[in-house]
Amino acid sequence: EKKATAIAQIDRKLKSAAGEISRNLEGTVFGYLTEDNQTLVADYPLLPSIRKFWYRVLQVVDVAGTQGQLRNQLRLIDDSLKVIANKEIGNIIPADFIFTQIRTEMIQGGLLLNDTSNLIQGKKSKGGDDEIEGRILSAVFLLDQVMGKDSDTGLKSDENTIADLLIDNLNENSDTLRNKVKKLIKDLVDDKVLMPIENEYKLQTKVGAEWEQEFSKHFIKINNSGEDQIQGLRKEKILEHFREKTRGISITHGHSHIVRDFELWDSDRMPGLEHKLNLWIRDGWHENETIVEDEIRAAGNNTPLAYCFVKKMRHEDLRAAIIKHLAAEMTIDAMGLPTTPEGEKAKNSMHTRMMQAKASIQELIEKICDNGTVFLAGGNRVQGGNLKDNVQEALKSIADRQFPEFTGKADHANWGQVLNRARAGSPDALNVIHYTGDADRHPVASEILRYLGNGTKTGRDIRGEFMKAPYGWPQDAVDAILILLKNLQLISSD
Repeated sequence: EKKATAIAQIDRKLKSAAGEISRNLEGTVFGYLTEDNQTLVADYPLLPSIRKFWYRVLQVVDVAGTQGQLRNQLRLIDDSLKVIANKEIGNIIPADFIFTQIRTEMIQGGLLLNDTSNLIQGKKSKGGDDEIEGRILSAVFLLDQVMGKDSDTGLKSDENTIADLLIDNLNENSDTLRNKVKKLIKDLVDDKVLMPIENEYKLQTKVGAEWEQEFSKHFIKINNSGEDQIQGLRKEKILEHFREKTRGISITHGHSHIVRDFELWDSDRMPGLEHKLNLWIRDGWHENETIVEDEIRAAGNNTPLAYCFVKKMRHEDLRAAIIKHLAAEMTIDAMGLPTTPEGEKAKNSMHTRMMQAKASIQELIEKICDNGTVFLAGGNRVQGGNLKDNVQEALKSIADRQFPEFTGKADHANWGQVLNRARAGSPDALNVIHYTGDADRHPVASEILRYLGNGTKTGRDIRGEFMKAPYGWPQDAVDAILILLKNLQLISSD
């Protein structure tokens, strides 16, 4: 428990360092929140961000269950207080302190390799820049453990985050330490101890280097000659996004609210327009936007077709993420099942890279597709809402175009009741849909009789004709009229 005389001093110091405190692990789930202010003094010499980070580390590396976590937390607090007890107020416990405290448990649990542990401890024992390098490696290891188990923390194993985990004095400007960390990371990369992955870093091992070499081979090959693979995955992801966005859309038609099925069409050839409504997805990677818009206008206002044009945006970012995802996936397949702990760690690291690339692809695809323009054939734009709203409105608008013979002839909700009465032999079965004339003069009956003429058609032929465009009549309507006409001996089922 803190002395009452010290509480005011601690409070003043923490308030004066508010900028550094809020900066620590900013943008992650561990970052400073307003409510952390309530326990800021009580947490000292731990920052709230480091306390939360430690808790996640213990969850990730613990092999002894909840009781083990509790014991570790109590021991960590006790040991950290001893370290800071005789230091000036403003000194804090850095995040990497936890590495040394739980090193034995991580080795015993198979999470930390002896070679890695010896490398880190050997550097720390030398003091000076070597000690800071050892601390950098500790921080990279801890980040890898947490990020490997949970990709949604917002953490990145980059220079800024690594430096955040090493901050141990609020009395000093952290820029000095951050610049030192940046330089030493470069040295560790040059010495093949750290492996750079874009702007992040991972511990390098012999097996890890083999995996990285395999990844680089696939990355270079795809980048140079894998355009078909890149285009294929991009097209697949665009279609996936539209499927997700249109999930739950129900297109109802007419006063009877008959449900019209629809299809997301991404082929180069025009979709069929007889049965389902269609949203034709076009994109700027495969086609010229001006040419596509001219084609849409030329289709005319009567063509029952909706379009969405996805513009070619964020091309280089998306391409890079796709290549990274494909290369990581191929590396995992090529390297096979690991047989050593080092191999398992290398595979997990590659899997993390693949999942991060997948997340980047999804994020980019969402932003790109949500800026897509929805059209009706003829050129009218549908732009009253978000992508889902616009697609729904467009599909609803083309229902009348595709099934113009529905609304004035078969748009009734009670055809199922008509069918049941017709089967029962009722001569006035059509009264259910408020029709009191002769059955053979009903618009549906007239069309069916015209279609039959003097020829012979099967029930399947008749249903196939009138359930597709331009009619779109429900099967119950066709079957009910056929039975009524048969009851009137105007047709036979022979």
